[in-house]
Formats: sequence, C-alpha cells, structure tokens
Amino acid sequence: ACGTVHTYALKNDGTLVGWGGNGSSATNTPSNLSGVTHQVACGDYLTYALFEGDCDADGTLDSTAITSGSVSDLNGNLVPDSCEIARGWEEDCNQNDIIDSFEQSLNQPAAADSGALPRIGFGHAQQWVYASPSLSLNDPVLTIGAYGDFGAPGETLTVSLNGRFVGTFLADGADKNDCRGSIARVVTLPRAFYNECVAAPGGASDAIFDFTTSVAVNADQCPLGSWVRAEISYTAAVAGDCNANSLLDVCEIALDPSLDANTDGVIDACQGMGVVFLCPGDLDGGGSVDTGDLSLLLMSFGAAMPGDPADLDASGQIDTADLSLMLLSFGDC
Repeated sequence: ACGTVHTYALKNDGTLVGWGGNGSSATNTPSNLSGVTHQVACGDYLTYALFEGDCDADGTLDSTAITSGSVSDLNGNLVPDSCEIARGWEEDCNQNDIIDSFEQSLNQPAAADSGALPRIGFGHAQQWVYASPSLSLNDPVLTIGAYGDFGAPGETLTVSLNGRFVGTFLADGADKNDCRGSIARVVTLPRAFYNECVAAPGGASDAIFDFTTSVAVNADQCPLGSWVRAEISYTAAVAGDCNANSLLDVCEIALDPSLDANTDGVIDACQGMGVVFLCPGDLDGGGSVDTGDLSLLLMSFGAAMPGDPADLDASGQIDTADLSLMLLSFGDC
C-alpha cells in the first residue's frame, strides 16, 4: 500500500518493508522486494500488491506446491497446513498432520428413508433396518407415516428401536382415517437415547425399527392395501468430535481418560452411557401415564403380544401385572 509519499509492502518471509520521503513522490526504493508481485490495484493515493508466499522456504511458491498436491491446504486459504500448524495458526492435537478444524468440519447431515413397507396390521408387523448409522450430534427427528385401518381411537401404531420403546402413534388426531389418506406423526428422539440404542464397541450397530399395531388394526381393511414408512434425519458425528465442542475426541480422552470409562475410543456422553428412556407406561406418547394409556392397555388386555410396549413386565402377555405397573407409574413422566 502506498500514499503520496510512502509505500509499504509485505514480503514472503512475513516481514514488512517501507520506504518513502517528504517529497512529491516515493524515494529510496529498496532493492530487496523479491516476493512482492502482481500489482492489482492503485489510485492517486493508494496502491495494493499481492504477494506470493513460500512459508516453508523450500524455494517453491506455496500456491505452486498446493496446486501440484505436494502439500495440503485442507481449509483452502492458500497456506500449506504444515505451516499453519508450525506457526500455531491451526491446531493438530492428535499430531496426524491434518488440521483439527478440517476433521471437525466432516460432520454432515444424515438422512434415511425406509420407503413404504407394505401390509401393516395386527399380526403383520414390519421392520426397517437402517444399516450402520453414525452416532448423532443432535436430537434425531423421526417421521412416521402410515396408510391403512387407523380410523378408530383404538387403532394405533407402536414403534421401537433396537428393542426399546419409542412411542405409540396415530392414537388421535383430526387426520385419523380408514383408507382415505396417509397419516404422519413427527417425534424427536433424545440424542442420548438414540446413540445408546445404536452404539456398539468401536462404532455403531444397525438401527432396527420395528412397527406393530394394536389388535384392532386390520392389515387387509383397505382395497389398496396398507403400509408404514419412516424417515430419520440428524447431524452425523463422523469426524471424531462427537460432542461438537471443537475438540477432537481422541485429544479430550488423552487429557481426561475418565471421559471414556469403557475405553472404546468414544466419549461416553456421546453414547448416552447409563441413560434410560423414561416413562415406559406412556403408551400414547403424551408425556404422562394417564387414563388414555390405561385405555390402550385394557384394549389389548389378555392378549399374547411379546415386545408390545403395553407388556410392561416383558412377560409376553398383557395381564394384571402390567396393569399394576402402569397404575404405579400414573402421573407425569
């Protein structure tokens, strides 16, 4: 940059050089301006120059080395990553020569869709296997859709994830119908619950969603058939920063090994260690155990329904033991 009587230039070794005088034009121009190239703009009182750097002083301009692929520039700022790490401009806490900010930026949206799973009704359960999902950085959003015999109050759809109760849906709503159109419900899954369901040593297992209905739902009620569908979306933790706090997990664990008590390389908080899903008696997902849930249980009373959320004691039969457990849990979750 320059004014009427002075000029400054930044050299490729990071130093600033200036010259000029009190006369009507700049004087005493130094000869050591190598590295100041490509004048791009000037005016009556100001000039700009763009300099080409060689931060590792190997005789090759940084832009040339980056273009040829001999050095990496993962953040795209035209400065070799090795120089930024050496100068402390970027962190590399796990010393793998990859700047941490790039590893953290690998977290990407995840989304999956089961598609329509045909024929849903009592005695005709459906299952969707979401293979090898990533752990989640936020609360996943699960959308449940169905078409079929869901018009009456007692005609409901129950969803579980890897054997754990997610909720009972389609119990109410102005859009409940028999064979007239699809019905949809949206539920937000607690991140800890989802991660605990799919977490496995060293990574994630499949997410297996099971769909069952109440006794009153007839899979063959509708001339056009029946189906259930699920979609899930969230931000996937794929970069080794599962808690999204801008610190790589491996570095956090190295500083505080208690963060990974089971020593599987994943911070325990991301797996929801020890977190249990609350309110197993809340069959209609209303946030409390109340008369609505009691009515749903009584509608299936006496039935052999292994895996149904109304089977609170997991005996395979919905009976007085389940009724007693529900009454003990009456109230807000």
